[in-house]
Amino acid sequence: MITVTPATELDADDLLSWRNDPAARAASGATEPVSPAQHAAWLRGVLSDDRRFLYVACDTESVEASAKVGMCRFDIGTDERAEVSINLNPECRGKGFARPVLRAGIVAFRSQVGNRIGLTATIRPSNVASAKVFGAVGFELASSDDEFDHYVLFEPVA
Repeated sequence: MITVTPATELDADDLLSWRNDPAARAASGATEPVSPAQHAAWLRGVLSDDRRFLYVACDTESVEASAKVGMCRFDIGTDERAEVSINLNPECRGKGFARPVLRAGIVAFRSQVGNRIGLTATIRPSNVASAKVFGAVGFELASSDDEFDHYVLFEPVA
């Protein structure tokens, strides 16, 4: 079972490692590696911003007590929509964790802010796996530009 909890500074090393993984960088909007100092400043900023929500997902059925499998982040913009991002622990990719991590993240976010905030996702067209995951939980392609496909969640996730 996947559970999510709000991230803390104790999650910094895991989050940085996952962020700097080559596959994660290739799918990200910012593809350059991040230094520990840059990441620490970013994480402090996220944790202190009431319009950003960062969750760490754990597999409570793992043989390792509550193994961290990924993260889910929600950044609320000025348009009252939250951009959703997920990233998995590289050791957990391809094992069926992405969809439950995304679902659990959305449920946790909705429990904090309600349904008043719309959800969007920005995905590189080459990132077919993410497009499938977001599509499986109800996101639909709304538009595309030269670099990204833009998805919107029209229905609440059950």
